[in-house]
Amino acid sequence: MPRVTKEQIERDEKKVLSHLIEDASQSINDIAEKCKFSRQKVWRIIKRLKKNKVFWGSTVVVDEEKIGKRGYYVLIKKSVHPITKELTEKIVRRDIEKLAKKLDVTIEDSFYTYGKYDWVLYVTASDIAVAKKFSDLLVKLYENYIADIDLLETLFPIKKSGLVNPQKERLKEFM
Repeated sequence: MPRVTKEQIERDEKKVLSHLIEDASQSINDIAEKCKFSRQKVWRIIKRLKKNKVFWGSTVVVDEEKIGKRGYYVLIKKSVHPITKELTEKIVRRDIEKLAKKLDVTIEDSFYTYGKYDWVLYVTASDIAVAKKFSDLLVKLYENYIADIDLLETLFPIKKSGLVNPQKERLKEFM
């Protein structure tokens, strides 16, 4: 029996991963059938991908409107002040999560970035006033660290977490 090459293992992993990205709620049997692999092979690949932290878990993509929320991007430009040990502790402790919870804001995504903005958050909140209050409190929480902050409201998600919005008719109305 021929040995499986590293390249073949990587191709198989990418194949399984692409199906997980498409729909993480699929059963192992469904993925195995689509990939033309055995159930055991898919199970081993998923186990290895998790062990190697290729993916962190699975998630649900929520239609914010249906739960009375809206989506917002918080764009943050850091100041020239050096990051203090105290600020580092606030970040590591995830104080921002406590702040968000008090306002019923959910932090969906958080990225440190390179470009005009240094930190980008995607949050959900009940309305623009709550999102604005959250961004104002962020400035206070990280005082001297934030030079500028912008808030953008999402109007219609076309694609989210790799999935195309199934509400095609709503998109037509929006356009």
